[in-house]
Amino acid sequence: MSSIVAYSEKDQEIYKVKIGVYQNDWDDSIKSYKFFENELCFHDSILLRGNKIVIPQQLCKSVLDAAYEGHPGIVAMKGRLRSKRQNTKRKRKRVLLQSKKLHKFEVASLANLCPETPEEAKALIPSLEGRFEDEELRILLDDIQTKRSIQY
Repeated sequence: MSSIVAYSEKDQEIYKVKIGVYQNDWDDSIKSYKFFENELCFHDSILLRGNKIVIPQQLCKSVLDAAYEGHPGIVAMKGRLRSKRQNTKRKRKRVLLQSKKLHKFEVASLANLCPETPEEAKALIPSLEGRFEDEELRILLDDIQTKRSIQY
């Protein structure tokens, strides 16, 4: 924190922002800060935007290096997220199969055909007829639609 204070005191851009904030004299080189003037303040020579520290220009590279240390990269992170999403999909499908007493083909049909009403679902998938009340089926269709909208 002391290095941020030291570099902030030396940084010309932060000095100009300080003048802009306290004296309402905004230099052309820092006009982009003016848009956020109501969010800017200073604490021990450190420029803050809301509750976030504005890093002095000379420290940006070292702060970014520290932030990316141990980060596996965007490709690896996306791969991890995809694998977690696949596991979550499988678990959801199992819950649907177990809790609603649906056959696998019925789940696949409901997910692919996207019926909007219980009547439409029963017309498209005759095996649902007699096994589910309309209200039960409506709840199930709403649940599938919610899960579908979360995925996209």
